[in-house]
Amino acid sequence: RVETLRALVMHYVPLILIHIRREFKQVVPVTEVGMARGLLTLLDAGLTTEAFPKAMSDEEVAKAQEKYLAFACVWAFGGALAPNSSSAAGGVETARKTFSSWFKAKFPAVKFPQKGTVFDHYLPAPSPSLPPHAFAPWASLLQPSDYNARDNLDLANVYIATQESTTATALLALLLTQRHPALLVGPTAAGKSTLLHNIRPTLPGETVTVHYQASYYTDSRALQGVVEEHIVKRAGKTFGPPGIKTLVAMIDDVGLCRADAFGEQSG
Repeated sequence: RVETLRALVMHYVPLILIHIRREFKQVVPVTEVGMARGLLTLLDAGLTTEAFPKAMSDEEVAKAQEKYLAFACVWAFGGALAPNSSSAAGGVETARKTFSSWFKAKFPAVKFPQKGTVFDHYLPAPSPSLPPHAFAPWASLLQPSDYNARDNLDLANVYIATQESTTATALLALLLTQRHPALLVGPTAAGKSTLLHNIRPTLPGETVTVHYQASYYTDSRALQGVVEEHIVKRAGKTFGPPGIKTLVAMIDDVGLCRADAFGEQSG
């Protein structure tokens, strides 16, 4: 079964890498090693013993492995597509549609739902109420909003989830539970900080979160001090959060703009 997965990786990855480098640009430069690491992390999260019970035949395992690999490839290699790609004059959505059409045609063995793109579906965790290893739309995870205009709430504190934010939240939670770092990239007021705030309830109960707002005055000593407030000495030179807890540090505004003539970074 390991050899089957290795053969599938050798079939998918080189073709996708060549196509990404030739036809698309990315929001931020991502090395091939970085994309490969993301692929392995997503595979590690999906290829669990719960998803592959011992009763499965070798043929069933191979088909399921290819589905998980296809899903991981979509986000590891296509998750950072930029709107100014040569094939994406209409924006990120057009870039994703272009990539999706190519992906479906190049790898027809994995049957994604016809409606939507490869970015619109995911593989749910095994459940008795769902068909095994069947794609489901991200939109199915959307929760109804309890917002009521009559409540006179401050709109700055109102959060209404969309398919895009739900997808990003689920993927971030998947990466964080695997202890894999993640980077959110987007323009000002895109909702990155709000998304970080709303991801906390989705993390396991033994997770300790630290939110740090970076600024012009941030340096390594200041950041280290904030982190050290939430860790203790365990043994020898080993430090960590108390007990069996896991620490997740959320650092806001990592990419501050260059200081202007007055030393400000507010542009």
